[in-house]
Amino acid sequence: MDSYSIRSGEHWQAALATAIDESDIFQLFWSENSSTSTNVRHEWDYALKYKCADNHCVGFIRPVYWQQPLPPPPPELGHLNFRFVPFPTTT
Repeated sequence: MDSYSIRSGEHWQAALATAIDESDIFQLFWSENSSTSTNVRHEWDYALKYKCADNHCVGFIRPVYWQQPLPPPPPELGHLNFRFVPFPTTT
């Protein structure tokens, strides 16, 4: 949830689309929650359709995950390498 760059009262979906359009990288943090989130789906789907439809966002969408096993990505993102990033546990 972007609570810093989207102002109060702003149309948040339009603001996110603009942010995607102006970005060099779309860092997709993949988890059980994000895999079922309608909002997250709209974001990566927007990128696939409008930001980089010519190359299916290869090199733009950079998905990482930390839960194992990998929550299954949708077929639309199946061409991208989902990289495991272990997060240190606190003791």
